Formats: sequence, structure tokens, C-alpha cells
Amino acid sequence: MPDLFCGIQVLNPLPALPQPVGIGEETRSSPAYRFAGRTRPDGRHCIFQYTLAGWGLFTDAAGEHRLPPGTGFLCESDDPATVYGYAAGNREPWRFVYVGFVGEAAHTMVRGLVGRFGGVHSLPPEHPVIGQLRGFLGRERRSCSLTAADAARLVFDLLAALVAAKEAILEQRPDHVLVRRAREFIDQFGDNNLNVSDVARGLQVSREHLTRVFTQQAGCS
Repeated sequence: MPDLFCGIQVLNPLPALPQPVGIGEETRSSPAYRFAGRTRPDGRHCIFQYTLAGWGLFTDAAGEHRLPPGTGFLCESDDPATVYGYAAGNREPWRFVYVGFVGEAAHTMVRGLVGRFGGVHSLPPEHPVIGQLRGFLGRERRSCSLTAADAARLVFDLLAALVAAKEAILEQRPDHVLVRRAREFIDQFGDNNLNVSDVARGLQVSREHLTRVFTQQAGCS
């Protein structure tokens, strides 16, 4: 399919808010399609790129990641650890949708999100935020204008969707389940002058394990 692109102009932009600069949908089938943060020539910006069909490769500080349909990557374009593109030996065209956005607040949020959850993310194809991105694209549409509020909301909605998807996975991990059970136990019996040993005994775990996991996950003792 031909490439689709919508450049975004933000009306009366506020530098403190994230600003999308463009949304595109492309199909690539050659290893010549490759970008490395260390040598990238275009301006500094943030990128979210999501696979619609086929697959691509994304490499960051954590290693190399295959990107099948339903997965995408988030990064800063100038991150020297990142490389992404069409894989040599791949026999399937890689079709993807992407959005680029700028602003110091955007970079701060992306660094924080990547630092906590990594650069690779999963969303179902029917997720509203994917539909929202693709809704900007059309054969006759090459640009559009957004208010500063709508532009920031587009980026916030995307990042919030990525965080929510990661948190839904993390909530099923045993350490998160233990913290949730501990909070429920405290809420239920907190009027009885509980101490940590009481909670640990009620949850049938050691005091040391409960203390360690609670501190790691909740950020407090």
C-alpha cells in the first residue's frame, strides 16, 4: 500500500505541553529501511511505532526485540542505544503506523516510561488509541491543525494507554498480588494495632519477604 502521512500543526502551541508533529502509515520490505539513534540525521523527537502486519526489529539497551502485529516501540529518536528497521532475511512486508512528537515534557515522560517498563509495548489492534492515530490518515489528507489542548491530549492518551497495558500485566505478578493482599489485609484489620509480623503471618509469608516486596513495589515501608 502507498505511504500515508499527516503533518500536524499545533495552533498557538505551549512549549510546556507535548506536541505531535506527524502521523504516518508505511509498508517497508527492504533492509535499507533502518534508523539508528546514534547517527539519525533528523531533528530530536519521540517516536511510537506500531506493527499492523508483518514484523520489524527494534534494538535498545535491553537487547533486540522482534515486533509482530500488536506490538510497537517507544523511544527518543536520538537515543544512541536504539536501532530499528526491516530485518535482513525477513520475507514479509512490514506495515506499521507511527507518530512523532516533541516537547521537553514529552521527552521527560518517554524517558520515565521507558525506564520503568522498557521500550517495547503491546496493544490490541482494536485499541481506541490505535484507531485514533489511523483516523488522521487518508489518501487526500496530508496535514491538519490541532489546538494545543487537543495535541497534548493525543500524546497523553497514547502514553496513558501504554502505561495501562503494562500495569495490567504487572498486576498479575506474584509480588504485585502480595502487595494488593497486604493492603486489603491492613484495610480489613488495621484497627487492631497491626504490626508487620501480624500482616506477614496473616498472609502466610515471612516478615522479611513481605517487607522487601512491599518496599520495592509500593515505594514505602
